[in-house]
Amino acid sequence: MDNVNRLNEAVQYIEQHLTQKIDYGNLAKIALVDKYSLGKIFCFLSGFSLSEYIRKRRLSQADIALQTGAPRIIDLAVQYGYDSLEAFARAFKKMHGINPSEVKPNTFLKTFNVIRFDNSASTAELDIKIETKPGLTLYGLRTTIPIGQIEHNAPLFWKDLKKSALC
Repeated sequence: MDNVNRLNEAVQYIEQHLTQKIDYGNLAKIALVDKYSLGKIFCFLSGFSLSEYIRKRRLSQADIALQTGAPRIIDLAVQYGYDSLEAFARAFKKMHGINPSEVKPNTFLKTFNVIRFDNSASTAELDIKIETKPGLTLYGLRTTIPIGQIEHNAPLFWKDLKKSALC
């Protein structure tokens, strides 16, 4: 089975578990890669992160449930993994532009469809121009900052560098 089919199987797993906590480790096993690589591959091919995809799919499903007059909003928030009604309402409004309580049957809202990966490769021609550039000399400075002090000391390092004659 090729890699694209594995990614589609991972997407199917997500769809089957939208109302549950999705284990990225299981997704990675399905795709036959580690969790880090899965995230990078998914983002590269789709243009958005795995967590963003899951969030948008959950909010799309919540919209459908609200339009059919199914459960209460708090029940949907819990069902789709939100810790509070406020967090759910904020995410819902950010995606759809209205509060969940404003959804009525036949309300037109954004939907986020299931993604499908395919094996099609672009056959478009590329115009390539190879240029030779003159050599470039790079210089660097090194400093040691304890990890707990990076937020404080790194900006000071750059500020001092800009003041020096080196910059």
